[in-house]
Amino acid sequence: MRKRVKNDNFIDLAYKKKSALYHQFLKGTIVIGVFLLTLLLKLSASKIMNSAARSVQEHGNTAEAQVENADAEVVSSLSGSLHIKKIGRIHDLGKLTDKEQVYASCVNCDTDTFQTMIRPSFTSFSGTYPEKVNDIMLSTAALKYLGIYHPEIGMTISADFYWNDLFHTQNTGKRTFTLTGYYDSLSDTSTAYMSGNAKMQSGFHDFPCTLLVSFTNPVITKAESQNILSRLVADKQVQITYEDSALYTSLVHFSGNIVLAVFSFLIICCVMIFFISRIILTTYKESVRFWGLMKVLGVTNRQIAFVLRKDECNTCLWPYLFGEMSAYLIMFLSSRIALYHHHDGLFIFNLKSDVLICGFVFLIVLASIIIPTSTVLKKVNSISPLDTASYYGKSHEMTGSKVRPAKLLKFTGKNVPVQLSLMFLSKQKKAFMATVIFLFLGCEMALVSYTLASGADYEKAFLAIPDFQVGITQNACANMRENLSENTENQMFTSGMVHDLTDNLHDSIRDIRFVKGYFPSLDTDQKSVLGVLKMKDDTQIVIQPMDKSTVGKLCSYEEKAGRKINKNEWEQHHGAIIISKNLLYSNADSAIRSNMGKSFTVYDTLPDGSDLDDYPSAQLSVCGYAEAEEKDFPNIPLAWDGDNVVIIAVTPDTYNLLGASMHEQILSISFNATGNLESSVKQQLNAWIRDENYNYDMEKGLTTINLLECISRTDLIAENKNYITFSRITMTGVSILFFFLGTIVFLNTLLTEYVRDKQEHILLRYLGVTKKEMIKAFMMEGVLYFSVLASLLGTLGIYLDFIIGKLAKREIPYFEFAFPYHTFILLLTIFFTIGVLLPPIISQLQLNQAKK
Repeated sequence: MRKRVKNDNFIDLAYKKKSALYHQFLKGTIVIGVFLLTLLLKLSASKIMNSAARSVQEHGNTAEAQVENADAEVVSSLSGSLHIKKIGRIHDLGKLTDKEQVYASCVNCDTDTFQTMIRPSFTSFSGTYPEKVNDIMLSTAALKYLGIYHPEIGMTISADFYWNDLFHTQNTGKRTFTLTGYYDSLSDTSTAYMSGNAKMQSGFHDFPCTLLVSFTNPVITKAESQNILSRLVADKQVQITYEDSALYTSLVHFSGNIVLAVFSFLIICCVMIFFISRIILTTYKESVRFWGLMKVLGVTNRQIAFVLRKDECNTCLWPYLFGEMSAYLIMFLSSRIALYHHHDGLFIFNLKSDVLICGFVFLIVLASIIIPTSTVLKKVNSISPLDTASYYGKSHEMTGSKVRPAKLLKFTGKNVPVQLSLMFLSKQKKAFMATVIFLFLGCEMALVSYTLASGADYEKAFLAIPDFQVGITQNACANMRENLSENTENQMFTSGMVHDLTDNLHDSIRDIRFVKGYFPSLDTDQKSVLGVLKMKDDTQIVIQPMDKSTVGKLCSYEEKAGRKINKNEWEQHHGAIIISKNLLYSNADSAIRSNMGKSFTVYDTLPDGSDLDDYPSAQLSVCGYAEAEEKDFPNIPLAWDGDNVVIIAVTPDTYNLLGASMHEQILSISFNATGNLESSVKQQLNAWIRDENYNYDMEKGLTTINLLECISRTDLIAENKNYITFSRITMTGVSILFFFLGTIVFLNTLLTEYVRDKQEHILLRYLGVTKKEMIKAFMMEGVLYFSVLASLLGTLGIYLDFIIGKLAKREIPYFEFAFPYHTFILLLTIFFTIGVLLPPIISQLQLNQAKK
């Protein structure tokens, strides 16, 4: 047994010594490949997790569907479905008010629903969920409204509370609550959470309630969830809103399309396996001949298999571990440096995702080594030792022809390096063509990746946005009617304020644009017309004009979506198209059809409780509904682009007619800064807005109700800085990976050629070829590779890059195609350096080894 092990070790040592340079090159390739692939996968996974968390925060919960007015029968139907993972219940209990102004809705849910479906949407959270009757949890925005800027857990809070049931008057009015927790949220800051004991005290039943539905499919879309729920609750009187899952949304944001994301991921993995396998297979014939010689010397197939499998483990394991440790060390250090400088890190470390990434990369490396090694082993075992020792490929094996040694060229004494390089390439025409193709694909993929990265740079999505946009806040609009008086001016953003702003900034701004509209008051007709929308207490309704061409785009889109807009009625009979974001119930098709053609009455902006009969009015008819948050919705300019806004689009003629009974409101103004004055304009603008908000609060007797807000393009870019950085680094990493893999194939071909033709190189030296001429020949060989590659990239490469750019423009509206000339020149320069200057170094090492 010991003798067998000793012989196996001796054979292993002979195999390693014979191909030492090749093994070093292969291990180095695996280390760099593992390092780059791990960084790329970790960047992608971190971006996807970060985007998914952001999507949950913007949505307000982790559910993909929300069912309103659900009863026990609905819950029973949903609970029996295998497609549904979890159902959470929310009960609407009451509201907190301040002088008849509602600033928070009070709800109750069970602890599990809160922890798994609601709490993940909070950007920050302190405390615990309420347990006692008088416990409450508020948002920091609601606490600031009450004048509490530094909340403490356990502190008492006084507020006016009223149950939703008007006939339930017990424990209403001024109440004292105990604060058990507070939170920050991007989507909802007007919800207060109360305990289950408070729900029992109120006397509310378990049903009806609101259901949060989470599906088992983590990448489910709106359409898929709608198909599932429509079958389960087809005959129930419920209202349902749908959302794409957070993971699906993050994947779409990451790559533009879920299929493209999966396809790109598979392409990268297949390319990695193929290129590393290619490195091993280029020495295929040499390995078969070596093991044939070993079999002639008495080495058995079992010993060959043992040595090859052992070599697989050594070649795979140690380079893999070194590459992984290097990648995670770089990621850890970069994250620590980012935190030290108070920046968000690029990497999110998660045990489950890290284990999956490491395991997947290991499988990629293992598969890329096992596949070609098994091919060699199978060939060695299938033919006799003598045939194996003289193996030259399938063509000779099939025809039975004798292998003729390559003839050396007759040198004329002139251009010897050129003749030598042509001889080297003529011996391996197929290898030359395959290497050129792989090099072209590697460089072309690098160019395409860079083109997509620069053209789809998320920062370009903000280029069409003006430098500054100043508009009234939704909070001010929600409080407007409570602060209006009979027969008083209802303008918020007045013309005098606009003149004051432009006078202060005078020559510093240009391209001033106004967005105007009406804030209508509606009578009870809105219950039927707007009943198909998930309206909230603070939902704002805006009337805006819309031209015929824009409505034409909207009609075409709605027709493709299976809905209809009566364009003729809209143009000729004062029609209205109702547009909203995330407010249209998905199962309201029948109600929408019944509402078509219905008339509803609009009034000017009036105080709550006004007698509408005393004011002039106008009639509008419903001509269609549109959900602006749906995918592929046309790019239509909306007077107020928000999730809690209903837009009533009318013709310009109808809009002018409404002016007889309604006061036009300035919703916002936008402008650009002249020259490089953006920072100074921003300072002056913020100071002016601060003064106007203070004056408005003092005049109306309000607190913390900001009238105006400013949206700056630089602020938007700063808010999305992490997303932009993630996208740039990820796409740059893909470019580097593809170019690296293409270059590795080229170097492997040259290295294999030097190893295979080692004896021939020595013979050429004895025939009078000088060392200098040999080195020049290798350089000329690199020049030939470079010339062919540059020609392909300069013709076919540019054409393919242009075609892919045109296709990307269809998927990404803000995509700007520009051929990356600088990257093109850089790639050729890098390859010229590698292909022309590195081969002489490798040949020098080979010649030095030959002397030994």
